[in-house]
Amino acid sequence: MRSPLDRLDEGLYALAGRALCRWQRRALLGAVTAALFAFLCTRSFPQLEPGVGPLALTAALFALAGLLFMLPAFGRIAREGGDLGVYLLCAAACGALLLARLSMLEKETGDYTIFLLPWYEQMQPLAFAQAMQAQIGNYTMPYRYFIWLMTRVPLPPMYLFKLTTLLFEPLLAYAVMRLFELRAEKRSLGGALCAYLLTLALPTVVFNGAYWGQCDAIYTAFLLFGLCEALEERPYRAMASFGLAFAFKLQAVFLFPLLPALWAVRRVRLKHLLALPGAWLAVQLPALLGGCAPVHVLSPYFAQMGDSMELSINAPSLFQLFNAEEMNPWMFRNYGIAMALFAALGLCALLWRCRARLTPALLTDAAFLLVLAVPYLLPHMHERYFFAADVLSVAYWAGKRERFWAPLLTVLASFNCYLRYMQYHFSFVSMPAASLMMLAVLALAGAWLAHDLQRPRAE
Repeated sequence: MRSPLDRLDEGLYALAGRALCRWQRRALLGAVTAALFAFLCTRSFPQLEPGVGPLALTAALFALAGLLFMLPAFGRIAREGGDLGVYLLCAAACGALLLARLSMLEKETGDYTIFLLPWYEQMQPLAFAQAMQAQIGNYTMPYRYFIWLMTRVPLPPMYLFKLTTLLFEPLLAYAVMRLFELRAEKRSLGGALCAYLLTLALPTVVFNGAYWGQCDAIYTAFLLFGLCEALEERPYRAMASFGLAFAFKLQAVFLFPLLPALWAVRRVRLKHLLALPGAWLAVQLPALLGGCAPVHVLSPYFAQMGDSMELSINAPSLFQLFNAEEMNPWMFRNYGIAMALFAALGLCALLWRCRARLTPALLTDAAFLLVLAVPYLLPHMHERYFFAADVLSVAYWAGKRERFWAPLLTVLASFNCYLRYMQYHFSFVSMPAASLMMLAVLALAGAWLAHDLQRPRAE
């Protein structure tokens, strides 16, 4: 006769291996989110005002971020009919990734104290139209909308800046997961979840938002989501996403040289391209209707083009290989722009010539090559401008052992430069060494793509 413990053991084993229906998944999501909220209510948030209200609101907002972390992964598990055990393991991983970010919540960086906080304080007493007319800060209009909305939430601004980026990181990881599966030769639940969780765990992704309070995850999420939509033949969504990415940050143009290749394989047509400027204009309308002059809508883009005369601003770019003190910035900036332009045109020409062989996998490889080569060759690049290359390296790897070097070297070189900013010039390797690591990835990825384009397309 079986003991009660044996029956309990068998019951739990059967429960863990049971596939969940829709209402059960929703119940599990609600239960995990409620548990996360309760746990966060026990945490200390030093910048909060005393009282239950601010603590409950903070816990609720970060529990919402945890819910968003779980949603794409749960959706992918549901497609495979995954069991309860997989859901619980994934929920635990997402919770751990959220807590890792919360451990950095109190960190104040120079960018926050010098730029973000003053912009917040200037917008706080203003109505929306007044804030748009005042031309506060040098970020593009959509992010200024976010800053103005933050001033209406009764929580510390540093928490809100970091939370805003966190809310877009699941979309970023979801796009990488989709690209990973497009690139992989064989789709699997394990590979998809690995890509999703690995993207959220990349040190440059974690530190960019949770530590630094930057917003690179926002424009990159729209950029990669647009690439997914284009490769899956939803062109209007794709171009609208590209337009939203450009609306948030100028660096979205690093991927735009891929548009001719998408047109060459008829993933997009000329009529679809109109959705790109249309989406960009749509998100500028609130500012324009609020009285912001059109020239001021465009001014952040020009400001980002010439925000420094340094040939490399702590970025692992080509200019780290030379002595900056002996280089004329006016001369070599033009060399860098010319090299980036020729590299983009050369890749476009190669893709056009081989358009009959282009597949979603090869187009993903070309996208990775572009977002790596363009910031590597351009002057005045910051360390954060390799953010798209960092996350796309996961999709480029696609679970292939022979491509492990792509995310390893790309993220290591990029995070090495983050450390120099965050830890007062401490880093794993020197800046020239980091630049050589990026150059190695660029050369290997370029050679691999050229080789693959010569092979006949599999029917």
